[in-house]
Formats: sequence, C-alpha cells, structure tokens
Amino acid sequence: MSYVGPVVHAALLLTLAGSMTDAEAQPSAKLPPNSGRLELEAIGEQQILLESGRHGLTYFPDEGISVIHKQPLAFLMVAGTETWLMQGPSWAAAKPVQKVLVPSADGPDNSYAGIGAVHIDVENNKVYAFYHAEDQKGYQKLDNGVPNFMASICLSEGAIDGRNFEKRGPVLTTFHEKNPSAKQPQGVADVTVSPSADGRYLYAWYTDQSRDGNRGVQICMARSPIADHGKPGSWRKWRDGEFSESGLGGRETPVVSLREAGADAWAPNVVYVPECRRYVMVLNATVYADFEPGSKPAGGIRLAHSADGIHWSQLATLVTAFGIPMPGKECAIHPTFIVVRATDEAVDGTLLYGYSPKWGHTAHEPPHHLASRTVRLKVVAE
Repeated sequence: MSYVGPVVHAALLLTLAGSMTDAEAQPSAKLPPNSGRLELEAIGEQQILLESGRHGLTYFPDEGISVIHKQPLAFLMVAGTETWLMQGPSWAAAKPVQKVLVPSADGPDNSYAGIGAVHIDVENNKVYAFYHAEDQKGYQKLDNGVPNFMASICLSEGAIDGRNFEKRGPVLTTFHEKNPSAKQPQGVADVTVSPSADGRYLYAWYTDQSRDGNRGVQICMARSPIADHGKPGSWRKWRDGEFSESGLGGRETPVVSLREAGADAWAPNVVYVPECRRYVMVLNATVYADFEPGSKPAGGIRLAHSADGIHWSQLATLVTAFGIPMPGKECAIHPTFIVVRATDEAVDGTLLYGYSPKWGHTAHEPPHHLASRTVRLKVVAE
C-alpha cells in the first residue's frame, strides 16, 4: 500500500483514458469556448460494491481504477501491492481474472506495482498502462506500520485484452535523491492520464511528494506527445508557466494546491468530457486539522474542473471522511470518476472509491474496499 501526508498519506490513483479521435476533440457548437462551468447538482447515496475480502482481495482500490472494456466490463484494479484484471457484468459482480502486474525483485517497483491509469490505442490494439511504483528497500515503517518508500511513475505496455504487460521503465521521477532516513514518503505518485482536448498530447497529473519550499503534498502535471505513447524520456513537467522540465528528475509547479487551506491535495483522477469541453478531476484532500484530538473529519474526496487542464476551479466536496487510511477512522480514498452520460447541459457519472467505516486490518475494522456514488454535474454557461 502507498501512504503519504503530514502523518501518513494514502497514495493512489486512476483514470478512464481512451483514445480520442479528432471529431471527439472538437467543441460543441452550442457552448462557446471556455464560457461554461460545472456545478455539482446531486450526489447519490453510498453503495458498497465489493466488500473487503471478496474473492480473497483486500486493500482495494489502492490506486485509480482503469477501464479496459465497457461491454463486457473489464477493468484494472490494485489490491494490496499488485494489479488485477477484473471482469463481470457489473462493478459489483466483477471477479478477478488474473494478476497482470506485480513488483519486481529489484528496481523502482521492488515493493509495489499498481496501475492507476491507461491510454488505449485502438488502432494498434495496445494498452499503455502507467503505474505507481515503490522502492521500499532500506526504509523504516511509518507511524501506522506501513513501510516508507520512494515512489515513481513507470510505464508498462500490453495487448488490448489487458492480460499481459511488459514493463518499460520510469517516466516520471522526483529531483530528490533517495533518502532511507526520510520520515515521510518521497517521490512522485498517483498518476492519471488523459489525451489533451486537441489530441496532440497525453496529459498526466500526479501527486508530488517533494514538499519543495514547504508546500506540502500537492498535484502537478506533465505532458508527452501522443505519438510517443508515453515512453520514457518523452515527458515534460509543468513549471513556472510552461512544460519546461524533464519528466525524469525535473522540478514542477503545482496545478492544484490546498496548502493555504491547511491540507494536502493528492490522488488525482482526470477525464476529459468533450461534450462540455472540460477536464473533470476527482482527488483526495488530507486536512491537517483532522489529526487533532476530537476533531470532526473535514477531508475526503473533492471535485474540480478545468478548460485547459492547468487552471482549475474551486473544489467541491463529494465525500467527507478522513482523507487517508488511519486505524479506527472512517476514510474515503482513491477516487475514480467514470462518465456515464454527457451532453452540453449535464454530466452524469459514477464515483468509485475505497471506503472503510473504521479502517484497520480485521473483519471488525476492515481495510478499504470498493464503494460508489452517482454524481450529476450541471453545465452553467457564462
């Protein structure tokens, strides 16, 4: 499992990212460019889709969920430290088919290999999967007993059926050197990807754990030419107003920060909605005040939207709970937003996330397991 934050923070990620044709990337004729915003109109009651321990799986989803096929439903989900291919007629009826990605004996993913995002190339029958990798060798455990780590984002490539993946190496890494004496997790984590609106690039948003300039844990961004399929060396990080820094070891400027609100922003999941020409992001918020004795949790899952993927709206609260897994605390983590139906007037979706009423490692205090809520967003013209 991956945890980052002021005490111990859960690292996750996912996206539903498919290939986009030029026609799909074109704006709607009814809504002038950059003239609208999205407002949260309704959110449904929580439903538990898969209980902890179902099919022998625990600690899931521990990154974002990636859809491979919609009909029949097939998706990649991280449970524990490994990635599974799941299939079934629905989310609740899905069963594990096989492990598709596991940690290596050595290297940046020697302890964790969790796919959180995919880009599907239909023409070439390829799936490019981006995964959260952890090097835990030499590190001590964090306050809740979870090993500390150095995180990086790596690429794996597989066939369109999502069953077999070959590792291609790191694509996004931190500028910090590995420090096994560090008291908090290091590196970059929790990646999500989406084709840009014009179809030229793959955009990636990720959790930066450098805490550079005492800014805390926040969400940063990079891009790669879409023709490069996200290969190592093709990524440039967003810094000081342009994509100028190397994805491997470069520095970054946050695009979403909750530092002034006394919180960390992490685990982004982004999807582009061409009908309203907006990127929609769901993410986790870890509120520092939640760690104070007797405090009422104010963290959990938030939502934002953007016209360009760089400048984001104010955040709306979707789920209020503890923003990371902490023993004995209700938590809601690792969100994914799936678009069900979209027009130039509204977006209907499903929010998937890991939930525990009282997080722990037993049947009475179970680790996080798959929950969902319906979400309706209204498009408001300006």
